Amino acid sequence: MDDVDSDRRLEWGTNVAKYFTTHLPKIVAVTLVMFTGWMARIPQTPTDESRALAERFQFSGSSLNDVQADDIAAAAPLLAPRLQHLTHYLTAFLPTGATLGDLDGNGFPDEACTTDGFSGKVWIHLLENKDRERSRFELRQPSSQDGENFLPTGSLAGDYDEDGRTDLLVYFWGRSPTIFLNRSQGATLSPAAFEQVDIVSPPERWYTQSMTTGDVDGDGRLDLVVANYFPDGAKILSDQSEGDTRMNKGFGSAFNGAVNRLLLASGPSGSAQFREQEGAFTYQQWTIAIAVVDLDGDLLPEVFMLNDHGRDRVYHNRSMPGRAEFVELVNTRDLTTPKSSTFGQDDYHAMGVDFGDIDRDGDLDWAVSNFGADELFHQSHFVWMNSGDRSLYAQARAPFTDQSERLGLSRTSGVPWDIRMVDFDNDGSLEVFRSIGFMRGRVNRMPEFLEMGLVNDLVFQFPEAWHKYGPDDSLVSGVKANTFCVARADGRYIDIGEDLGLIEPGPSRGVATGDVNGDGRIDFLVTNQRAPSTLYINQSNVGNFVGVETHLVYGAANPSSVTCVARDQPKPPGRPATGASMKFFLTNGDVVASHVDGGSGFGGKRHHAIHVGLGTEVTDGVDAEISWRDMRGKVHTQEVRLNLGWQTLLIGGDSPSDS
Repeated sequence: MDDVDSDRRLEWGTNVAKYFTTHLPKIVAVTLVMFTGWMARIPQTPTDESRALAERFQFSGSSLNDVQADDIAAAAPLLAPRLQHLTHYLTAFLPTGATLGDLDGNGFPDEACTTDGFSGKVWIHLLENKDRERSRFELRQPSSQDGENFLPTGSLAGDYDEDGRTDLLVYFWGRSPTIFLNRSQGATLSPAAFEQVDIVSPPERWYTQSMTTGDVDGDGRLDLVVANYFPDGAKILSDQSEGDTRMNKGFGSAFNGAVNRLLLASGPSGSAQFREQEGAFTYQQWTIAIAVVDLDGDLLPEVFMLNDHGRDRVYHNRSMPGRAEFVELVNTRDLTTPKSSTFGQDDYHAMGVDFGDIDRDGDLDWAVSNFGADELFHQSHFVWMNSGDRSLYAQARAPFTDQSERLGLSRTSGVPWDIRMVDFDNDGSLEVFRSIGFMRGRVNRMPEFLEMGLVNDLVFQFPEAWHKYGPDDSLVSGVKANTFCVARADGRYIDIGEDLGLIEPGPSRGVATGDVNGDGRIDFLVTNQRAPSTLYINQSNVGNFVGVETHLVYGAANPSSVTCVARDQPKPPGRPATGASMKFFLTNGDVVASHVDGGSGFGGKRHHAIHVGLGTEVTDGVDAEISWRDMRGKVHTQEVRLNLGWQTLLIGGDSPSDS
């Protein structure tokens, strides 16, 4: 009996060993899948904690009523016949622009410009203040040179004719940009107060996703950088011509898009003239967002191109006055870093970009939104943290590593576009806002969309190979709130957008930020596709802050002087010191870097004022340092003592009476 039992046990053991030997690869594979899934799970935040964080913030949202269903219904078909079955997919990439600016010269960004390609309208909103109620008017559209359609996609505020008044540049799908020069006298704003001037004459057919401004060549004048999407001259819009209308040549690295453009300021002061530097950028990519920001401290801004269907490109600026030159920055991949998390080697689909000093170490970090969501592509978003090693730039490398996963900012539930890093409650920590939405329908077309990813690139570019997308189709189920990420005590961010009720009437695109009413709390404007825009006035309980408007005086006799004056005090003609950098030295040892932004991002623009939250511990002024280029291109650096609250740094003028 014992021998039988022993034989049975031996046979059982042999069978078990044989089973595990036969199926070991499967067992290991299943174990690895389960372990990887567990490691990749999204950390869950207790509901009580997210609600407690949401209680720190309060926003009063109101509709601008700038997009009406009747206007959209009355508009012409958006796309050419060959593309009409893709209308609801392709127009998901159509920006809705949002800009906050000071058009009436009262010292506050209480005018807004919204653009909507679906109705073809550009609105100027006069937001309410102590002297007026809210109103709006429509800017007259420029004429079409060849009778073909064009759609407004965004705007950019700036003083393009150097007369001391803020103008508006408007860009389009189907047309090169135009400038609306501000000829208003005093506080009177109306359609008649703007004179339209084309940048390119005669106008050409461009498809511009975004534009920004900065002194790219270091000559002291502001240049323009243009991010284009469809190839120049393509027959995309409703001109009733079939044309050579093609899609991107593959989901990955498609190089059949547009060439981005650099327009250098030229002509005499007041002319608002620009000349294109041919060959400044050579890659034909599908660019979504753009930025020009100085990273290495020489006040020659680096150029950032955030691309759909291809890797993002960052160009180190090595220009001379009148001639721009760049070297692309690319890091070497190491054993533990994914390819797309290696600086300069990603192959994700970028949507938006913004800059801020997240860790308060005196160096600008930056964040990127990519085309990814929980139910879509599992593309992570980027947070490029700056180590401060500026010696790498000379080697065509960059001091950045992606820390998005560590910070909890690598994923979103919906497709993100614009991104803004702002301290909304002045506690000293940046919040991260992303606009969310792609196609808002009920029929999930994700299987068809993923199927297209398997199509050969040579076939992919032909519209006839694509599935039809209708008005009731979607790629991500449900209506998603815009994300509002707040840092916990351990430094990891969580999204409380749903707790704050940040759900828009349509898929969101542009996000503009600025302190509309001057109370020290940053407000924001969200534009939506096929739906009205929403203005959010910040009513949160906040800490102390320091806010700086820079004013570079035209024709200054002493261009190196810096004087601190009240924000609403009259000033001689000048403009914001776009591209200037500042460092704030706090008593706890933190050093906060910031800059005067010229319009970085996708559909929305950050107001050019600098704002730094200080919490409640700082109750006195702050020591700071500002570096800038004067109107002749010379670099200056000055130490300043700043008060709490808003103030203006008058650069080159000894007093407001200078002229």
